[in-house]
Amino acid sequence: MEQLNCPNCGGKMTLLRGGAKARCEICDTEAVMNNGRSHNTAITDKENIAGVMELTATGADLHNLLVLSLIRTPFMPLNLLSSLQVLSVDHFLVSGFLFECEYSINYTYEVGNERTVVTHSSYGGNISSEKESVVDWTVMNDRLESSDHIIVSGAKELENCINAIWARGDIGSLTEIESAGEQPAGTIEIGYNLSPNAVFENQVKPTFTESARAKVRRQLNSTRYRNLNTASPAIRKTLTRILLSAVKVNYFYNGQDYQLWVSGDGQRYYTEAIPVDNDRKQKYHALKLAASKNQPSIVLIVILFLVAGAAVSLGYAHWTGWAVFLLCTLIPSWLIVRYRKVDAAIRAFTAFEEERRKVVRLFIAKSNCLAGCLEESARTDPRRANPPLSEIV
Repeated sequence: MEQLNCPNCGGKMTLLRGGAKARCEICDTEAVMNNGRSHNTAITDKENIAGVMELTATGADLHNLLVLSLIRTPFMPLNLLSSLQVLSVDHFLVSGFLFECEYSINYTYEVGNERTVVTHSSYGGNISSEKESVVDWTVMNDRLESSDHIIVSGAKELENCINAIWARGDIGSLTEIESAGEQPAGTIEIGYNLSPNAVFENQVKPTFTESARAKVRRQLNSTRYRNLNTASPAIRKTLTRILLSAVKVNYFYNGQDYQLWVSGDGQRYYTEAIPVDNDRKQKYHALKLAASKNQPSIVLIVILFLVAGAAVSLGYAHWTGWAVFLLCTLIPSWLIVRYRKVDAAIRAFTAFEEERRKVVRLFIAKSNCLAGCLEESARTDPRRANPPLSEIV
């Protein structure tokens, strides 16, 4: 009989009872048999799928998130919102893993307790006392227990974007597979080609390890401590196979194509690149650097002039009077020049930022829509003018 190879890792597969399925001896991937060949148990194997993160995002939701992604950069081209063209919207249903984990981590640290030591000494009949602060360090052992969940992609092809938009998705919106509605026509289904064991070791375990250590540091935040050592957390996991809906918005600007990935519930988005005006980017950094310089204190300038006036009242007969007068007039004069330069830089930076804000406010005030396939649904849905669009500017 021909050896069966795993479609995930290429390892040897063993037939299960009945011969309808096979399991990989290396990564535990299950496959269904078709004419003696193994095929990944992807979306077509509904027995392994417990639920679906359904597509509930509307065209208005997609429009809102696209606008948000565009206006959040200070380097936004000023003609972007009026020149951009939304070309198409693609729907995806991607296999994923829901890991619900309970974890505990042991850690040791030294806690400091400050006390005051009073030392009395006698010299020549005089008794003196000196106070000194001393910190006593005590080794402590403790344990933290917590629980959390994470959603990760089961498909290598869309791993980055799916993990970005669904990692902390609300599992309360998970719908049972039997109750799931129909997907939009043309939905692209992507099955499993990642091993759950490999995903757990490479993604889930490191994520919860760092999360546990961060919680330990936050727990000790109000404590004076040093030499914190944390062990690797013990993680008890529950794995559920689910389907994740995602939407890809394709748009075009200035001769280049861009994509925006949106979670099926319309709550999160991910993009690898957005349109940027490189000239504005350079100008932004130059103005920000000039505006971030320390501005001299007006109070200091006034004090120096007062000192110069006091030097005048003392008379110039003595050379110190002349020296104080010159220093206390030249230094504040230089500080005034510096103050005015920094103030001008701040005003220029504020005016530069206001250009972008003005374009966005005008876009929202006129209820404008991005041109393309989302325009009609955005115009007819009252939710398009959601507060988040105005909050960002």
